Amino acid sequence: FFLKRVSGLKKGFPLRKKSNMSERDHQIHKMMLAMRQGKSGRGRANDPILGIIGPIFRKLSSPRTLKERDLEAIMNVTIAKIADTINAQAITVFLLDENVIRFKYIYYSPLLYDTQPELKEYFNTLKQKLLAKGIKMGKGIVGKVVETGKPYVVEDASQEESFLQEVDKYTKFQTKTMITVPILIGQNAIGAIQVINKFGEQGSVALFNGFDMKLLRDVAEYSAKMFEKMRNPQFQLSEEDTTKYMAKMAGLEFIPSPSPSQECLENFQLPTLQKFSLLPLKKLTYGYQVVASEPPSQSKQQDFTSQTGCSIEEILLTTRHKLQEIFQKLS
Repeated sequence: FFLKRVSGLKKGFPLRKKSNMSERDHQIHKMMLAMRQGKSGRGRANDPILGIIGPIFRKLSSPRTLKERDLEAIMNVTIAKIADTINAQAITVFLLDENVIRFKYIYYSPLLYDTQPELKEYFNTLKQKLLAKGIKMGKGIVGKVVETGKPYVVEDASQEESFLQEVDKYTKFQTKTMITVPILIGQNAIGAIQVINKFGEQGSVALFNGFDMKLLRDVAEYSAKMFEKMRNPQFQLSEEDTTKYMAKMAGLEFIPSPSPSQECLENFQLPTLQKFSLLPLKKLTYGYQVVASEPPSQSKQQDFTSQTGCSIEEILLTTRHKLQEIFQKLS
């Protein structure tokens, strides 16, 4: 991504001196800032999605090696939280093992047996049986999702040609609605997360919604990094990973490649923008849309408005590296 030199930009002041902090120091700073925001309740820290992916992010941020038992513990807690949050009857995490898609983690909602306690043992036994089984690549909904790397929504399983009816016959569990999302490392699916049957009113089964899909995709994204870290002890979160998480914590949008307009930049002096590490992208109704590498404090926003005479209406986040790259091309 390259920006052309903006001829109308006001100049004439020396550039800011480079920070003595290394890239790794900035990375650690961002991780700690994101986690502090979560613990202090700032931004959207009470959002159910963040309550689920927060513990995963902390494991990813830790320098400690991720062991199989650690992964199993956090994944079992995670899928239970997902099911409880979106009112799913069942959830499964599948992992690809050569050409077979294995049942890896399974959770059945206690609401399935709250009025029939004797069914609890049945579901526990069923879970153990399924954990020993697998599905061939390309078969069923999960096979299609792993093969294509794309999520799939089922509103009526009885009308789906790809649905494996034999699984329901084996489990004696009637699947009606379903969401399946891939677990991707790069462009390759290593598994999938699948939720089945959303609890509706008076014992009915409801359709899953957009929030449910977003939650599953977010969890799948961070789960992929967990599996990657377990396989590769040298794994580290990228700057983009930490910035995206910080954006989620603050309820802001992450933008990988900001593109400011020349007309917008003509209203600002470059040294001032570098001083505040804020880059205006466009004029909105009541102020400017700006991009930063971390959420600016209220006092910083007020100081920016005081010095530029321009208010901030919307804040986006990008990586510090990308922001510095743009400033350098504009200087």
